[in-house]
Amino acid sequence: MKQIHSGKVLVVEPGQVVEGAEADALVTADPWSCLAIRTADCAPIALFSPEGIVAAVHAGWRGTLAGVIPNTVEVMRSKGSTEIVAAIGPCIHLECYSFSTGDLDPLIAKFGNAIKGSDKGGQPALNLPELVAQALQKSDVQVGMVSSRCTGCDSSYFSYRVRRDSARQALLVWRDQGTVDDQACSANSRL
Repeated sequence: MKQIHSGKVLVVEPGQVVEGAEADALVTADPWSCLAIRTADCAPIALFSPEGIVAAVHAGWRGTLAGVIPNTVEVMRSKGSTEIVAAIGPCIHLECYSFSTGDLDPLIAKFGNAIKGSDKGGQPALNLPELVAQALQKSDVQVGMVSSRCTGCDSSYFSYRVRRDSARQALLVWRDQGTVDDQACSANSRL
């Protein structure tokens, strides 16, 4: 899909191709679909439920503020998800993410002071993993894993903000073909 830093979510039905469609999250219950998003500094999020409904979310600060996380959770619940568990992949962290106070203020108003701090140089900064975790928790999603890897600090990941890399890493999310209980356990072990 073409990611646009929005709150837009697409549902992928069996056999459907969404390449080129504009959105920032994909949801499916189809055991034959593999969902993919690309990130450089934004947070890649894998969501799954015991009912076999999975999602891949591209969550930067703009998309998080626009509601991409609660919108995705709402779609998953409308498809039958009860419990939803999240894994947050490598993204830019506080120490590398200087941020203007004008852009921080609406985020702080919505998600609280825990999302702000200072970067390596002492400038105001955004704690993106904390922002995403707060948004997930507000949507009643269990945060099962948060990567400690910072795309800005770790050169084994792409970072547009720090190194102006044009390449992106990919997050792939899919259901295993076993029973629903086997799928949840298998998905959890890979996250």
